[in-house]
Amino acid sequence: YKGVSGIPVAHTKAKNIQGFQLSALMLYNNETFAKIMGEMEEKAHLNGYKAGYYYIEQQTINALLVGISRSGKGEGWVNSSIEVITRAEYPSSLVVADPKLELNQMTYKILRKRGYDVQVMSFKDMDFSMSYNPFALAIEAAK
Repeated sequence: YKGVSGIPVAHTKAKNIQGFQLSALMLYNNETFAKIMGEMEEKAHLNGYKAGYYYIEQQTINALLVGISRSGKGEGWVNSSIEVITRAEYPSSLVVADPKLELNQMTYKILRKRGYDVQVMSFKDMDFSMSYNPFALAIEAAK
């Protein structure tokens, strides 16, 4: 999309066939229905319209997302935020804490295709981790 990336704060569905399809897919989560609606869009030449709009906060923000295990933090908020941020005309840098490397597995290839230099710091497997020395600036200043 055109513009600067940011955090999605709201999404509204368009009042057209695509918006109706998005609502129905979210409600019913049915692949057959999605296929039928997609075919209808193509036949009616409506596949150029948007299904909805994101409202994006473009200021620098920090977010702490807290929830119990398997409560949907990654799927519901983190993945959608990464998706919106990386699709911008002027994408931002990302720092994502991912101790189990689940998000890395899901997004690595997509981020590479979109031009990101993905660095992984893993404390589980240091052989396949980037290196980082928190004292590097102090060492350079002391020289």
